Amino acid sequence: MASAKEELIAFIRELPDDLTWGEMKQEVLSYLQYVHYVRSLVERGERDIDEGNTTPHDVFKKKRGLG
Repeated sequence: MASAKEELIAFIRELPDDLTWGEMKQEVLSYLQYVHYVRSLVERGERDIDEGNTTPHDVFKKKRGLG
């Protein structure tokens, strides 16, 4: 798995070359906010699994009338 630094560098390399400093700053800040949000969702999911706060797939389908 790439380090956080490597991931950010890869993201920056994909940005267009003609961005201004302000545009680049905004893109990087948006990316960091997105990464933080996704990581928090993953951590919450892992915590729910560890605490047993999950529903088996077949039970969920049955409750929703899907199976």
